[in-house]
Amino acid sequence: MIKELWTWIKTAFESEYIIKRDTHIKHKDLKKNLERMFKQCYIEITDDRKYTIPLKDMEKFLNLNLYSLLKYRVERRDCEDYASVLNGLFRSINGQHAFGFVFVYSPRGKHALNCFIDDFEQFWYIEPQTNEIISSKYSDYTPYLIVI
Repeated sequence: MIKELWTWIKTAFESEYIIKRDTHIKHKDLKKNLERMFKQCYIEITDDRKYTIPLKDMEKFLNLNLYSLLKYRVERRDCEDYASVLNGLFRSINGQHAFGFVFVYSPRGKHALNCFIDDFEQFWYIEPQTNEIISSKYSDYTPYLIVI
């Protein structure tokens, strides 16, 4: 088991999972864009600038999210836990990118997910329990808190 875990850790830090820092967006511009998209949402941007993430790179990165294979458990391993683990995994490998948490209202109630900004400054949701990437344009989510 330890050997497999060590192999996974070494794989995670290989260059194919490190997302390039090509395009950045400044704090004030990112916040203004998000406030325009989501009028009733508290938005916190933690750094002066963030690097955008190509969609194909995020799809590849999500292959590392093995936590998504674990079974959901109410109050023990639920949505905010999945989002926290994916956030920690992403930040440990790809620090200052436009990636974070989002808490939303959905038809099924409150929910926690991850989010990111792509190279076209589009906002995407990530369902960390399944690694599904969801366009904010076509979702039924209404965010009330975004932390990037």
